[in-house]
Amino acid sequence: MKYLSIKSSIGFLGLTVSSGAWSHVRWFVEESNANVSFSWTPLYFLLVGLAVLYALGSYYADRKIAPLYGASFFKPWPKVSQWDLLAYACGFTFVFISLENIFIAPNIEILQGLETFLLIQAVCGIVLLSALPRWFSGVAVLVLCGMTADAVPMAVWIDYIFEFVAVGVAFILVRWAPSTSLTILRIGLGLQLMVLAIHNKLMDPSLGLAFLSEYNWNFMQLLGMQQFDDLLFVFSAGIAELTFGLLILFAVGTRFVILCVSFFFTLTSIVLGMHELVGHVPILVCCIVLLSLGSGYSILESGRKLSEHVFEPIQLFFTHRRA
Repeated sequence: MKYLSIKSSIGFLGLTVSSGAWSHVRWFVEESNANVSFSWTPLYFLLVGLAVLYALGSYYADRKIAPLYGASFFKPWPKVSQWDLLAYACGFTFVFISLENIFIAPNIEILQGLETFLLIQAVCGIVLLSALPRWFSGVAVLVLCGMTADAVPMAVWIDYIFEFVAVGVAFILVRWAPSTSLTILRIGLGLQLMVLAIHNKLMDPSLGLAFLSEYNWNFMQLLGMQQFDDLLFVFSAGIAELTFGLLILFAVGTRFVILCVSFFFTLTSIVLGMHELVGHVPILVCCIVLLSLGSGYSILESGRKLSEHVFEPIQLFFTHRRA
């Protein structure tokens, strides 16, 4: 039992530290035709159990640090608001990667008319950096999302679409419904982390294995756990990222989880350099917005709001028509 406890603790360390690591694996490695799958040994089930324990611990930790939320950081900032910061971060990113001849992400290939796509992306970035109304910035981001979905296969844009659609819709609504904007941003970020976990790691472990062959991040074996092979490390990273996404999506211990996600994305960006840092700037600032302003409505509250503003009016409409 003592050995199991030590092994569990070290496994949990690997689970959390590897969670934010190399989220966008396709930025660094090519697609692989290797047929690799996970073998469900007891250690795999142990890692899933640790993820459940982390979820419970996050809920408890978030309640414990709740008294801190009275500080000025956790209120709307007076000069440059959190939403302004997000707009500037996205705008800077779009302009910078346009100058680097990258549309949205390094692994997105535009076969025809790349210059036009880069120009529109740069214009979108300038709009975000300007003093134009936030709703106009949101429309510009959604136009860019539409162009991406139209120009590249779903297997490529799915790694980015939830995040940017959420940002665009949140910008459009923030002036009139700030809590709804936070809810949409939270749901979009949660879904994006879940997609990255499933699409880049759990569904195709060969991508993670190719990454680890170039970047030796599997420190677990250095700690004496020889059974913690690269495939298990990929699984642990995927499960951790999936756990983060689920907790954010359902608003469970949101601020504590967001704090963890921010730490790991920052650590990954520092280790992998500017290439990763610039791509993660929008995600990191989304985390700052949610960390400081909260998570918006819970899933239950969202369902109630949706019922009040959508389903009930529709029901009344048809009731009056029948009358």
